[in-house]
Amino acid sequence: MKRISWPPDHDMVMSMLGFEEAYQSALTVRINNEPPLDVLVPSIPALALMKIISWDDAYPRRERDAQDLLFIMENYGNAGIEDELYDSHVDMLTEEKFDTRLASVRILGRDIARLGSPETIRAVEEILTCETDEDNGFRMLSDMAKGSMRQGTRFVAALQLLRKLLQGIQESKPKA
Repeated sequence: MKRISWPPDHDMVMSMLGFEEAYQSALTVRINNEPPLDVLVPSIPALALMKIISWDDAYPRRERDAQDLLFIMENYGNAGIEDELYDSHVDMLTEEKFDTRLASVRILGRDIARLGSPETIRAVEEILTCETDEDNGFRMLSDMAKGSMRQGTRFVAALQLLRKLLQGIQESKPKA
């Protein structure tokens, strides 16, 4: 796995997994017209991918990544995918009993799987499989709870979203 470390002591090490995918799917956003200033911003699926990897890479110091991931999952349906949801995924909506939030999270998982390399998707799948297994202590869900349960998301609902994200990834990951 590719890693970088920060000088001078190189004691802070960070995984580079997902960075290429984030760069390749980045959107150009103009911040200023005069003089022109454009910046690259990761797509929402790339951001979710990087949040998962960053959380796992630096656990327990990165609880904010888990909270951000929950926010992304809760709001992906409002990110301009409504037409896609009703035009291309009626079967998924039916499977999810027309719960647009669950179907949207599955689409997010599919979008993550489409942009990720096999190595990256394998790592993300392993993280999510571990974090949705009750035998592993639900560390990610505990971190999510520290920030967002005050917004009304219950533990069970957050677990369901993580499982739907994993399902979406598994439905569309590249075949090896």
